[in-house]
Amino acid sequence: MSWWDSGENDDVIGDQPADLVRHSLQDIASRRKPKLEELLRAIAAVAKSEAGQKMLENVPADTVHVTAKLKSDETFSVRAPSDDPADDNLVAALTDNLSSLQKQYQEYIERNPRLSEWLSVFAFVLRYKPEEFLEDGAARPVADLKASAR
Repeated sequence: MSWWDSGENDDVIGDQPADLVRHSLQDIASRRKPKLEELLRAIAAVAKSEAGQKMLENVPADTVHVTAKLKSDETFSVRAPSDDPADDNLVAALTDNLSSLQKQYQEYIERNPRLSEWLSVFAFVLRYKPEEFLEDGAARPVADLKASAR
């Protein structure tokens, strides 16, 4: 399995993490394709969950903002915790995905994935044919995903 720099600090992503995210997104889309905003809300919710806090490194202590930069240069952000709850099915699927991803990072990198790495893997997968995974993927193709605290 190959690993490479994500381009952010010393973060790394790899083939197996990308395959895990791709399979998770395919499974989600086979039931119902979410909109990009729904997916980001679920990612943020998982990051702030008790499970996410145990499986991820570098999660902001207070509010997590996940920002999507689109290929059109448009950006938008979702946050967790939020008054607008994430879809429970998406949260469950992404928690399972993160658990599998954590095992890969533990085995090959000997640490948990960073939130920025998990987002980089999603961005990597979503840059190629986002319409396969997202209801609005063709209209809102992703260029990058970032997390921050505000």
